[in-house]
Amino acid sequence: MKRILLILLLAATPNLGRAGSLSDASGSLSSGASQVALAANATVPLRQYLFFQNNGTHVMWINFGSAATASQPSIQLGIAGSVSATFQMTNFVSDDSINVIGTSGDTFTLKYK
Repeated sequence: MKRILLILLLAATPNLGRAGSLSDASGSLSSGASQVALAANATVPLRQYLFFQNNGTHVMWINFGSAATASQPSIQLGIAGSVSATFQMTNFVSDDSINVIGTSGDTFTLKYK
């Protein structure tokens, strides 16, 4: 009886994964000044996922809602290939603008849903 209940409970458990297409806001830095990589999101549905990766050979900094600076409160991302080169938001995703600063010509990958 317990085995049947367990099977029924497992069968009734909804799939909590989310499916769908990601939008792409990848790009390159055009200057050493802070620039907006992704505008604030005020429309429904709001963002559900965010992935940012530094593909460049220099450190990048990202900030939410205001200009990025090369120090705190911005978040530092290491050079491409390093463990600290990526930043991801899954459980909570900011709807603020995403701002980035780094070396002109360096590229980044920015995916969101």
